[in-house]
Amino acid sequence: MPKSSFEQLMGVLRENPELYKSTTGIFKAVLWLAHGTVAGGIVYGPEGALIGGMVGSVIGFITSNEYQPMMKVLQGMDQEERDELLRKVHALVNDDSEDALAKFVLSEENRMSLLELLSAATQRQ
Repeated sequence: MPKSSFEQLMGVLRENPELYKSTTGIFKAVLWLAHGTVAGGIVYGPEGALIGGMVGSVIGFITSNEYQPMMKVLQGMDQEERDELLRKVHALVNDDSEDALAKFVLSEENRMSLLELLSAATQRQ
């Protein structure tokens, strides 16, 4: 029995180590850390970068998807939400095959685009 498109998407997310790490909330926390570091560095120099990084880390931890990893949210979607997500993923990848998605996520830029799409879809949950 062939896998559904949603099962294929989940498989690619689990099998790609870079995507899997990012889907568990690390991505958002790192963005907060980076923004805090840059903002602190611009305003107060090296010491500000250190303080901004620490503040950004705390904010990232606090706001990282309410301790519910993206994978759990994706797995908890109903069929209508899954279908809508798959339409968006297929439009982003410009193909609906598992091989195309696996190749698509090899690029850092493509991974970030996919993660943004997945993050937006899970934030509505």
